[in-house]
Amino acid sequence: MDNTAVSHFMTQPKLTSRQACWQELLLEFHFTLEYRAGSSNHVADALSRRADLATLGLIAALSSTAVATSVRDQAHELLLGDPAAQGLVHLVEQGKARQFSLEDGLLMTKGNRLYVPKGGDLRKLLISE
Repeated sequence: MDNTAVSHFMTQPKLTSRQACWQELLLEFHFTLEYRAGSSNHVADALSRRADLATLGLIAALSSTAVATSVRDQAHELLLGDPAAQGLVHLVEQGKARQFSLEDGLLMTKGNRLYVPKGGDLRKLLISE
């Protein structure tokens, strides 16, 4: 590996909860982390620059954009058909609901999260992904 911080991962005295989970998983395997300067680690450089993998990343980005557009359309349709959500939209438009905002016709909560009204299968779809 060509990252010195990662080479000290297994010996760090303090870890975040996420790091502790990863460390617990990695302890099941027998390996050593050794630092190699990027200039001497040609195999990793060659793998990270493979043209076919770059194409796959582009395809994944394009398909996720299409899915995101579909989800946005479904969320917008549910928003228009839900009386409770329409009430929230009116409160936002009047400036009376600070924890919500409108972006491109969609209701967003604080933290820039999409509000998905009840009804339809959109919630199940989003959770399954």
